[in-house]
Amino acid sequence: MSDVALPPADGFVENSARMRTEYYREEAARFRSLAELEPIAALRRHLATLAREYEQIAADLEPRGRG
Repeated sequence: MSDVALPPADGFVENSARMRTEYYREEAARFRSLAELEPIAALRRHLATLAREYEQIAADLEPRGRG
């Protein structure tokens, strides 16, 4: 056995969830930006759909009671 103390697992889990949420929100923003610049309507709609889906994933990752 080692004498090294491990950080609490719940802190890691919370940090990991926060980082994933942030990633999906950033990607949603990127897809929205791309959609605004896209001249082809079908691609613009697809990018907007991806943005909404990524926002939903981020919302689903939010801890209950927040958001």
